Amino acid sequence: MSNFYKILSVFVLLTGSLYAQNPRMAMYESSPMVVNPAWTGKFNGKVQVGAHTSLMRYDNEDTAQDPRMMHNNFSVEYRSKYDKEDRRNLKYYALGLNYYRYGHSTAPFNASFISLSGAYHSYIDRRRKHNFSAGAQITFAKATINPVESGEKTYYNPEISGGGFAYRESEFLNEAITHTYPDFNVGINYMFRTQSFSFDMGLSMYHMFYPRNDIFKKDLETKLRHRGVFNMNFAFDLDDVNTIMFKTLYWTDGLYWLSTSNADRGKDEYKIAGWLGAELVKSPLETKLFRLNYGLYTRSLRTFIPMVSAFYNDQYNMRACFEFPINSNRFDAYRATRLEVGMFIYLNPSKKVIPYTED
Repeated sequence: MSNFYKILSVFVLLTGSLYAQNPRMAMYESSPMVVNPAWTGKFNGKVQVGAHTSLMRYDNEDTAQDPRMMHNNFSVEYRSKYDKEDRRNLKYYALGLNYYRYGHSTAPFNASFISLSGAYHSYIDRRRKHNFSAGAQITFAKATINPVESGEKTYYNPEISGGGFAYRESEFLNEAITHTYPDFNVGINYMFRTQSFSFDMGLSMYHMFYPRNDIFKKDLETKLRHRGVFNMNFAFDLDDVNTIMFKTLYWTDGLYWLSTSNADRGKDEYKIAGWLGAELVKSPLETKLFRLNYGLYTRSLRTFIPMVSAFYNDQYNMRACFEFPINSNRFDAYRATRLEVGMFIYLNPSKKVIPYTED
């Protein structure tokens, strides 16, 4: 089968399986530990330091001011083994520390999440074609109500909120209220690859023990339901230099509140999100000091997400994208725009920069 028909068949398969409402960040791979704990340490190098920022705005036709939200994610990951001459280490473990925060001066509350992740990676055959990863994560979540003075107004929209807490309009907005809870998450990932083809898929489950997440701490029955995330990726070598990668993610968000009454439930709702895209990747072995990768993605075929990823000396990686809706008049949930930037640096234990190669 030619490369064209392989690409076409995969694209049709993935496109037909996705539908969505209210996803979070556009470049989800730039915040890997937020998506699957098993992705911890899934990079080439000993230490990875990353930062990911997203500025979101919701086009609200009902109010004079559009709600806005700033999302920031910072991460540090460590691998126990890495040999750049033989990247397929048989077994290694990884640790990761992640800080995620969202909020805005016009938002009614800010929330932050500190996560500690651990993962184990191992090839399960002698030819090193099949790889299995398993990870676990503990998270400490905290939300704080931003008190407002008389006459002031805050703007909230669940489409750009980072979630994690049940929020509703309340008379308590003039008080400083803080709520915290611990959370536990798990994930697995499988990868198969040959010299010219690779395939991987992963599954993760968040909020394993249904933490109580009523930000006002008034309804003990309000709990955060499970979030399930499934991803599947394909990559084909087009020639010695270029590789085409298809990436997809299916996300069922656990933002569904169990409450004593319908009127007291959180303003957010149960959500399903889909993410699909293709990226043209240049081989780091065939290019020089500077190279660019290009991608085009969509969310449920209702937004476009053009993306560019720049590598300098195969040591630093900067990514950027802009997401905009296609037909927001028909799909009311898709009125948000997202401008995102991510930066990654790869270090060894001596704090020297080491080369990066696509995994």
